[in-house]
Formats: sequence, C-alpha cells, structure tokens
Amino acid sequence: MVYWFLSVAGAFLALHDLVLPFATSLLRAFRTPADGELLRFADELGELREMLAAGLVPPENRWERISRSAPVWGELAVGILRTLREQGASIAPTLQRLERAARDQRSARIDARTQTAQARAQALLGVFLVPCTAVALTAFLEQILHWPALWWGAVAVAMMLNLLCLASIFEMIEKGSWGDLSKERRLWPEYARCCGEAILASARAGSPPDLAWERGLTWLHERDGRLALLWGASLWNEGIGGCDATERLFLGWGAGLKKILQISILEGVSSAARLESALNGLHLDWKARIAETVSLLATRALRPLFLGVLPSVLGLLILAVGLEVFGAIGG
Repeated sequence: MVYWFLSVAGAFLALHDLVLPFATSLLRAFRTPADGELLRFADELGELREMLAAGLVPPENRWERISRSAPVWGELAVGILRTLREQGASIAPTLQRLERAARDQRSARIDARTQTAQARAQALLGVFLVPCTAVALTAFLEQILHWPALWWGAVAVAMMLNLLCLASIFEMIEKGSWGDLSKERRLWPEYARCCGEAILASARAGSPPDLAWERGLTWLHERDGRLALLWGASLWNEGIGGCDATERLFLGWGAGLKKILQISILEGVSSAARLESALNGLHLDWKARIAETVSLLATRALRPLFLGVLPSVLGLLILAVGLEVFGAIGG
C-alpha cells in the first residue's frame, strides 16, 4: 500500500514539474487576433507619422489601410485625422497619442493573459488528475477489475464532473482577465478610451468643449448605446445608469471627463492637457482593476476544485480501496 501510494505521488510530482513550465510558456506565447490588429494599427500610424515628418504626402490608400487595420481604432483614427485636416490643425500629436494608446491597449491585454498563465496551466494540469488516478489504481489494485462495469462507470462519472469544474475554472479565468466584465461589455474599456481620444482631438482642434463632448458621444452611441447612456449626451446633465459596480466605474470615468470640460468652459482655459492626463489615468485605472481581479483568481478557483476535482479523486480512491478489501475478503 505504501509502495503504490509513493509511486502515485512521485508520478504526480513529475507530471507537475514537466508539464507546468511547458504549459505556462505556451499560454504566455498565445496571442489573439485582436492583438495583431492593434499591432498593425499602431505600426500603420507610426509609418504615417514618419512619412509626414519627412515631408511626404501620404497616398489615399494609406487611410483605407489604417481604417481596415483594426475595427474600432481604425475607423476612429481616420475620422479624427480627417476632421483635423479639414480644420487645418496639426495631426502629429494625435497620431502619436493614438499610436501609444493602441500599444497600451495591446499591452494591457497581453499582461492580463500573462498574469493568468499560471492559473491556466494549473487548470490544464487538473485534467490529468482523474485519469492518472484511475490508471494508477487499476495498475496497483487487481481486485477492482472484477467489477469492470462499476469501476469504469465511476471513472466516467468522475471525468465528467472533473471536466465541468475545469470548464468553470477556465470561464472564471477568462472573465478575470477582462476585469470581471461580461462578454457584451468587454469592449467598453476600448470604447471609453477611443471616445476620450476623440474628445481630446476635437479640443485640440479648437472645438468648444460642449461640441467636443457631443461629437465624442455621437461616435460612442453608434458603437454602444448603453455606455453612451451612462455618460449622457449633454455635457451638463448626469448620465443614466450605474446599477452595478462595472457601470459605476465607467460612469465615474465619464463624469471625470465631463468635469474637465465644464471647468474649461467656466475658466476659459484649454482642456487638452487635463484630458490627456485623465485618459492616461483611465488606462492605469483599468490595468489596476485587472490586476485586482486576477489576484483573486487563486482564491476563487478553490471552490470548483473542492466541489468537483477533489471529490472525484477521493471518490475513486474510496471505491478502489473498498473493492479491493471486498475482493480480498470474498477471495
């Protein structure tokens, strides 16, 4: 009994040491198509900025390439840059900010997956617990093969329960990497940042603050009506909503941008510098929220493990020992 227990424990430890580093590095190397889109968009803007710095006139297809490079950012950039060109304003500062914002957004996504890579690898490792336990018990305890239907039926039930719990853990990890946002709200940080950049570009072009807000909210309403409703179409009226913690967070971001524009009107000063600082702070706030939700994943994942994976393994152990004892007594 002691021999097979030590053998199983050694096999699990070896599996952990061999599989976990490989799975972790594999998951860290994983990239989604959205990451590639943001990278292409940032590269396109960088090339355009260098072309303008060299005194060259970009061809018309350059704007089409930027628009197609990323669904949200591309359309926003082309609209902002064309508006600035029509008003005779400089587009170089806006180009630089949009490029940096896209790279920050991509970096935030990659950092979120990197922070959850260890949890994902451990969850993948949990897939092997039940089959390895079943194989080890079958190899070391001969009596359980006298009841093959009962034994393999119990193994199948344990595997199903194990897979359900692992699916729950992966869903929890995926949601945590998005700051606990539901699927229909996962573009809200991107929309909020893009809307803020549109407001900032309008303010830099000399538009009045209330008109800059109206243009930004018009763009936002075309993408997500709920978020636009939270922020409010008017600069002087409060938004509607804030029912849960997520909505209150985005409502606070919109209220902060509104306050900057209101102060600009009341004091008669430019709001560009304050808007730029607020948008940088928005990005940092979102990264902090993701770090907070990711840090709680280790504790949250314990519940599915205790409810599914651990009972599956213990159930197989108890059944195997019972069948072994019953077979030995009957024999």
